[in-house]
Amino acid sequence: MELKRKHTQRLLLLLVPLVAVSSIAANPANAASKAFSEAKVNLFDFSHNPLDVFAAIDSQTFISATNGTATAIATPKAVFLNGSKARAQNSSLSQAAGDGIAYQGIAKSFAGVIGYNFEIAAAESFSFKFDTLLKLATVTDNPARESARASGNINFQLLDSSDEENPIVLDEFSIFGALTTPGKFDLLEVTDHENFTFNPRKTAFTRSFGGNKESATAKTQGIFSRFFSQKTRLTLIEQKENQAIVEAVPEPMSALALLFTASMMVSGAIKRKKMPSKVG
Repeated sequence: MELKRKHTQRLLLLLVPLVAVSSIAANPANAASKAFSEAKVNLFDFSHNPLDVFAAIDSQTFISATNGTATAIATPKAVFLNGSKARAQNSSLSQAAGDGIAYQGIAKSFAGVIGYNFEIAAAESFSFKFDTLLKLATVTDNPARESARASGNINFQLLDSSDEENPIVLDEFSIFGALTTPGKFDLLEVTDHENFTFNPRKTAFTRSFGGNKESATAKTQGIFSRFFSQKTRLTLIEQKENQAIVEAVPEPMSALALLFTASMMVSGAIKRKKMPSKVG
């Protein structure tokens, strides 16, 4: 189907390899840094099964250590089971660490799933339950000679795909977080439409910003439910992306680090942008 092809291409466009760059010059002093970014999502108890499903993962790593050591690990997983009870599980983990005078480590991971063609009859409700987790952490021993950056996002989109050429975004839920150590670009934000209901005892947001050690965690559990007065065909997209970067020394900041910061700011703005909605 044309709609399936378009959504699949849209998901695959996010799977862009990182561009390797040469290591940066460093001041003559040892440094150590770590960056961690993880996201997990479970989708279950669907009121309707999709007619087709798709899952995608991607990972890229880059390390450079001209005078020191660096590691970068990216581990994505994704599956969408469409049996008697549809269920999707995926996770994305990026970690980077470095120690020495001149090093750089970069890890990027992506995981996403799509459920196509949920057929909803008139006067029916479409619903599913979800668990999500976004966890970020950074640490540096000497902020004058090293840096650690971590970012991550989780995004849901429910589309009315009855008209395959003109799908309409009905509901959206997103979590976006970023840490820069040292630096002031630290945030954790959540946006959602009214059809997402959260369990307050299983939903929590924690932030620890500032200093040489920072962290942010967003954990949610809840249910999505929406009533449709007329027959509707739905597509559900869920995706996540995690990045971790460490380097010594961040002065002058490398072109890749600048690109990372700028791209994350743009990504956050996009995730928080209001989407056109349609009353069911």
